[in-house]
Amino acid sequence: MLGKLLRYLILHAIVPALFLGIGWYSGAKYGAPDLLIRAVDGVLARASVILGPIISEGARQGGETLSDAGEAASDYVVGTVEETLRSLAETDTDAASDETDEADADETDTDEIEVAMATGPAEPAEEQPEEQQAEPATPPAAAPAGASSRVPDSAMNGEIVLCQMRISNAPRGGDPAEAIGKSDETGALNGVDLMLKPATKSCLSSGYGYRGGKLHKGIDYYSDMGGDALAAGDGVIAEAVTRSDYGNMLVIDHGNGVYTRYAHLARFGPGISEGASVSMGQTLGPIGMTGASSIVHLHYEVLTGDINTNAGSFGLEPVDPFGL
Repeated sequence: MLGKLLRYLILHAIVPALFLGIGWYSGAKYGAPDLLIRAVDGVLARASVILGPIISEGARQGGETLSDAGEAASDYVVGTVEETLRSLAETDTDAASDETDEADADETDTDEIEVAMATGPAEPAEEQPEEQQAEPATPPAAAPAGASSRVPDSAMNGEIVLCQMRISNAPRGGDPAEAIGKSDETGALNGVDLMLKPATKSCLSSGYGYRGGKLHKGIDYYSDMGGDALAAGDGVIAEAVTRSDYGNMLVIDHGNGVYTRYAHLARFGPGISEGASVSMGQTLGPIGMTGASSIVHLHYEVLTGDINTNAGSFGLEPVDPFGL
């Protein structure tokens, strides 16, 4: 009983009286500006409102000594702060989740291979330009031994062949597994010759054009046999980056305002870096599935315009390679 009374007197009388005495002495000896006095009064008033319940709770939950009371009060304060922080964190997480859901809902256009069989390759996600870069992905695993390829044999014999699957925007009105041109065929844009098929061991799986009301800005070459991406023409590499959407991506400047983009490479080949010169047919790297892609393919774009803007290569205008 005596211990509790002593603790009460210390917390509610002696300590406040000590501070009051120090303040009284200091004010009487040195004085204080009115502005400071008003500010201190305001702080003390708020402190009493905040600390009063905390001190009382600490005393109520405390042990037989002042030290125990202080520890209890500290635990009470820490617990209150932690609970508040957890509440704020949960609020922030919910808000972030809502923003992510909204962002996912706004995704447009897909870079996909439409497979006739339900058991075929999965469709990759939309390729949207974004500033965030993705971590480099490892090269895709080779197809199991004895697995049936969707790349027709004729694609290995110097021809541009449509894949053995349902083709979106098939160029030249071709049917699955049908040859629509020669692998060394080129088209010209602003006096620049470009390969129509800058890929080996691959078949065309998706053409340029609108798909579900959205523009697919390039053409896709699917490969499950270890194909490589090739430079469509002579030029200088303007961009060599890794992104979360296009994965390992290259953009080549061919001059005269003509550019080509190569996305989802498994990795960049030797000597392939920004500023390096390349020639038509030079290997850029193995076809892969990095970035927002779930199947092994090359996404190839022909572009025109001025790359020297804030948007960089994403400010260029796409052109249908088979329309050259």
